[in-house]
Amino acid sequence: AAQRAHHDPDISRRQGGPALGYFVCLGLGFILIEMTLVQKFILFLGRPVYALSVVLFSTLLFSGLGSFFSDRLSKERLRQNISAVCLLIAVLTLAYLPLLPFFLYRLVGLTTPLKATLAIAFLAPLGFVMGMPMPLGINWLRRASPALIPWAWGINGAASVLGSILTMVIAVNLGFNQALIVAIGLYITAILFLFYDPALHKFSARGSR
Repeated sequence: AAQRAHHDPDISRRQGGPALGYFVCLGLGFILIEMTLVQKFILFLGRPVYALSVVLFSTLLFSGLGSFFSDRLSKERLRQNISAVCLLIAVLTLAYLPLLPFFLYRLVGLTTPLKATLAIAFLAPLGFVMGMPMPLGINWLRRASPALIPWAWGINGAASVLGSILTMVIAVNLGFNQALIVAIGLYITAILFLFYDPALHKFSARGSR
């Protein structure tokens, strides 16, 4: 059945629900964190356009670097690598919850160029690891179920669009910290999808021999 899935797109899609759920979680989680950080840095940097520019620049630059670096991780332990990266994103996001108020309110009196530089450095670790789960997931699909790759890109993109709306809904009703907590839950859920997906489990088992 696993071999048939490589050749039959319909079978791949039926068996790949959990795998695609992983990419939904990535799209939602990434944009929830990004949009929340933009909002939180508005007061710190003084103007919305500064916050948008600095946060987008940081997350896109460092996530790109993380994506490039992810190719160096072992391709024979993809499930373990993806799980570790998603867990690290969740831990870093959780750590940012108490660190952000200190960073934003204690340093707000500095000059704008210095604050922008510090903001970029502050966001670099999280942005770097946030760039890894997507290419790692695509690498798995390329070997385990190639027919799902277009679906993964499309669903991830759609989830990112919906995530921007979800961010504002959560922020208005619960607050921006709660939006980050939801993002943490999404990355943890992505790990659960990995362990639930039978195709990924079989691939990982073969790679560990």
